[in-house]
Amino acid sequence: MAIRPGNENYPGLRKRHLLQDRFVAVASPRYLAESAPLQRPGDLLRHTLLHDEFESLIPDQVDWKRWVRRHGTIELSQAAGAGPTYSHSYLTIEAALRGHGVALQSRVLVQNQIDTGELAIVLPDTETPGPYGLSLFTGVSPQPTPSVLDLVAWLVAEAQSFEENWNASPPPGVSGQTG
Repeated sequence: MAIRPGNENYPGLRKRHLLQDRFVAVASPRYLAESAPLQRPGDLLRHTLLHDEFESLIPDQVDWKRWVRRHGTIELSQAAGAGPTYSHSYLTIEAALRGHGVALQSRVLVQNQIDTGELAIVLPDTETPGPYGLSLFTGVSPQPTPSVLDLVAWLVAEAQSFEENWNASPPPGVSGQTG
């Protein structure tokens, strides 16, 4: 069994869609308290945008440039590439946790920090669907064991619960107005 991002199918494996990823802008509450107000996309011009190096390697990945095309302004599109770039998502998340700026991240990766209040969603109306989902892959054996069936059922239920929590209103850790 494996959980993989993407839309691929693999020969010899059964695929079960778990959830569609979403991307949110997040920052630490401390950063938000010490920074310029952040109430609309154009306000990001006064903030440091944190980037993942891998963003350009994944077709249709949600990065700041694509996000700005969907939600931003011409002025913001010119600044969307500015800011530090980190070699992996966990480093970008760590930079956001330490108050270095605003990160655009997969909600799957940051939901725990949102739930604990370590990160806050900023501009919640701009949550953006990702280009791929998470899928569970299993072998195509004729008769899965009861333990495999139990694990699959649990994973599917967890994914559904996760997605239902995303749709709850208001989500924990949301910051619509700061400063």
